[in-house]
Amino acid sequence: MEEWLNAAQWAWVTYVVFGFFSLGTLGGALYLFFSKNILYGAYGLLTSLISIAGLFLVAGAEFIAVSQIMIYVGGILILILFGIMLSAKGKDRRDALGVKNVNNLASLLVAALVAGGIILYGFRLQWPAAKGVDQEINQVRNLGMSLMTTEVLMLEMAGVLLLLVLIGASYIAKK
Repeated sequence: MEEWLNAAQWAWVTYVVFGFFSLGTLGGALYLFFSKNILYGAYGLLTSLISIAGLFLVAGAEFIAVSQIMIYVGGILILILFGIMLSAKGKDRRDALGVKNVNNLASLLVAALVAGGIILYGFRLQWPAAKGVDQEINQVRNLGMSLMTTEVLMLEMAGVLLLLVLIGASYIAKK
């Protein structure tokens, strides 16, 4: 692909793709924020999480993008949807899916302040130079080896946490 695009054109394409995924992230988050229905809010969260994975792809972090999709979209979001489906039973099904947002203006103000702080912090960081493909492959290999050897306890704790969330959602839905 880079053969038929020069460096300036490739940078422009990268900026457009970054802007597309940024708008998807913000649009999904705002839709989630203003949604009055939990199920529709989950769709906004899905859009936002997939767009964040796209941002990771643009940044060159393919492993983190795939992990984002597998863990958050494939695991946690599906768990949320199962919790919604299990808990929305009975006569008041529509009421069970309803959400009352309180203090939208204050919440947006806090979110804007946090986002501004993160952006200012990002400008102060010293970003490392681009690395070669071999170094990226070694980083993924080292991450995998550390997850399966020295950090296996953290990996197992994350699995137990997800199991507890599923048990809790089932218990709440039982009522």
